[in-house]
Amino acid sequence: MKVLIPDNLHEKSIRFLKEAGYEVVTGSAKDEEGLIREVRDVDGLLARSYPFTARVIDAAENLKVIGRIGVGVDMIDVKHAEEKGIWVGVARGANTNAVAEHTISLILACAKHIVLCDSETKKGNYDVRNTVQAMELRGKALGVIGLGAIGRVVAEIAHNGFGMEVCGYDMFLSPAIPDYVRILSSAADVLKEADVVTLHVPATPETENMINRDTLRMMKPTAILVNCARGALVNEADLAEALKEHVIAAAGTDVFTNDKPSEDNPLLTAVNMTVSPHYASFTAESNDLMELMAAQAVDDVLKGGKPKFPVNSPKA
Repeated sequence: MKVLIPDNLHEKSIRFLKEAGYEVVTGSAKDEEGLIREVRDVDGLLARSYPFTARVIDAAENLKVIGRIGVGVDMIDVKHAEEKGIWVGVARGANTNAVAEHTISLILACAKHIVLCDSETKKGNYDVRNTVQAMELRGKALGVIGLGAIGRVVAEIAHNGFGMEVCGYDMFLSPAIPDYVRILSSAADVLKEADVVTLHVPATPETENMINRDTLRMMKPTAILVNCARGALVNEADLAEALKEHVIAAAGTDVFTNDKPSEDNPLLTAVNMTVSPHYASFTAESNDLMELMAAQAVDDVLKGGKPKFPVNSPKA
């Protein structure tokens, strides 16, 4: 059986698939039409960044499983895959620590004006230290919207490492939430109360543009907003306006509405905005584990089972 993998996959995952007896084909497609050509005769595939639409899935006549290198599936038509009898398995937990640590790094960068101070100091402008004022995190309130695995690790680092108070909201509360997290009744309550707000919810019709002009104005003018979840959660024009007008103090994001933002995106030129290129999970450790877990999901299905972490349930 044949397995299609994206380019730049680590050798460990390729070796795992080859040793399991599969013909491994490295793809080169960068768009939907290219994917349609490449998937026609594959039994399994690993999905990283490119969209696996209904058209791509329909073209894959032998496809039985998609192993997602990561946990977000908004770039895969999961429902259509299920209708076609195709499993979709994710690498749940593989990037939890990486994304949580990156979230904390963005919080610190915003609170301490790291990017601005770095740029100005390298220009010889030591007077920048007299024009901006950093925030200490100890005693401040961290608001976590989305208390899944990543949100809980962010809360743990902030509380145990920095002495922050933690409040949060989640539609589906887990019994694993620690007792130092004070649960609030809505996301709006978190926005109103927190000094730093971090988003850790999936992109759904209910969460799209949950951060907008109205909700930003619920926040403190000294507050920081960080998003290492999905770009669709934030209305970028509204955030850019809020930063320009100092409705909030600063923001950091690892994600944009379009995975690669346009050059004229106003968030890229806001001095109180810190950005990274959808990079939070890209640690050596996380990449290795995500790719291996995606490959294992493919192997599980092609050997007659189901993925360890499925996101759908196709009929046999």
